[in-house]
Amino acid sequence: MPKDHQTRTMLFAMTAVIIMAGLVVGLSLSRCDDGGPRRPRRSARRRRACLDCHDDMKPGLNDPSVHKPFAEEDCESCHQRHGLSNKLVLKQWNNGLCLGCHEDMAAKMTENYVHMALQTGLCWSCHNPHHAKGPDLLTKSGDELCFQCHTEEQKAFATKTPHMPDGTKRCTTCHDPHSSSERGGLSKPESQLCGSCHKLEEPAFRKAHADYAVELSSCGSCHDPHLASKAEPFKVSAHAPMEGLACQECHLPPKPGERAELKPGKAKACLECHDELKAAMGKKHPHPPFGEGECMDCHEPHASSHKLLLVSSEKNLCVRCHSGLRQEMVEKVRHPPFDKAECSACHTAHASDHTHLFPKPTGELCLSCHGGTKKELASDHQHPPFENKECLACHKGHATPEKHLLVSDKQTLCRSCHEKDVSAIEATKPFLHEPYASFDCGGCHKSHAADQKHLMKGSEVEVCTACHKAVSKELRMTSVHTPLTEGKCT
Repeated sequence: MPKDHQTRTMLFAMTAVIIMAGLVVGLSLSRCDDGGPRRPRRSARRRRACLDCHDDMKPGLNDPSVHKPFAEEDCESCHQRHGLSNKLVLKQWNNGLCLGCHEDMAAKMTENYVHMALQTGLCWSCHNPHHAKGPDLLTKSGDELCFQCHTEEQKAFATKTPHMPDGTKRCTTCHDPHSSSERGGLSKPESQLCGSCHKLEEPAFRKAHADYAVELSSCGSCHDPHLASKAEPFKVSAHAPMEGLACQECHLPPKPGERAELKPGKAKACLECHDELKAAMGKKHPHPPFGEGECMDCHEPHASSHKLLLVSSEKNLCVRCHSGLRQEMVEKVRHPPFDKAECSACHTAHASDHTHLFPKPTGELCLSCHGGTKKELASDHQHPPFENKECLACHKGHATPEKHLLVSDKQTLCRSCHEKDVSAIEATKPFLHEPYASFDCGGCHKSHAADQKHLMKGSEVEVCTACHKAVSKELRMTSVHTPLTEGKCT
């Protein structure tokens, strides 16, 4: 058969197949069109609104303060659709979600002092992202919200004489809730802010401040900004010369329009008055700020809200230099004084003849609290580190993930000294005692001291039968193996 004839035949057959397929599809479609309801095309279906399912959110639309996207039911400006999955899916899990619209807030994030809640948290820690009863979508009204974190300030406002600049207790009278170029998040420079109520130029005001130009200084260096008692106008802890207005013990006489200047050589002259610290200067281990005469690294020169004129609480003060302490603060097991941030319970602040600025030798210091352990010093047999009062050979002073503040797990700790004995046992003994094999040294031995050899918790029989209960019963039988009757299990 000629080649071109074959080609024409194949084309004819293919055309016939296509026509037949079209007829079949057409007949199928005509049968479906029987007057019954048609299934709409996917593109023509209505997408369900979020509030169709989340109907519990609908009442919030009537609140006085409603977030614009929520009011417009534009949920997808913040959320991704999640279908039947019962899961909250935000487009971003950080402040970037809010700052994408609130561009004015994005600019404030670059200021010197950003509110910690905003810097490290999320906008919705203070604001409800949907609706609120109060203004600005705040989750709580006024200062209640601030006092969730600022508990010390709450105590001040609970007193009889809280500072109320505008007759109310609103924190935002003085503070910007988001950020500021001023320390403490103040809405203005400190002297301007205080001067908006207190007339700094009045003679009575000048006299009360020994005629110094206090508008050039920090009001908060002497006064508590949250308390307003005329009887006790200064902070909790006040420097005696300042409290008695004897400013010229440290400062030169006042000059109009000039800051108060220290007398020559007074910057590091605290020891001229504080005789009790002179003896500390010759001790072996001085605290670096004290040894270098930098008293104001830790103390305020005028007044402080903390004891001993400290610039902040002990906890916050010490971690400013000893940054490694922050990591220890989250450990599972913490020494109670360390957990309470009472650093001065174990350390002296200025100088000591003992390591770690301990006020007394390590063992004496530890046993001054651990009285029950001190009694063990009278035992016949003592663990060498305990006998030598080297508590830190086995225990950490601050915190650790191990029980009893051990410096490491029991296996590593005990083997660090007893490695030679342990290796000899493991090399020659095919069968290991279960407590030993599981490194439960404390199952048979005391860790500090004992009246039995090898620091055993009791006699051999007492220790062994504590676990081997069946042996206890055998001791009451008529015929007992002689070594057992003599308590010689080994």
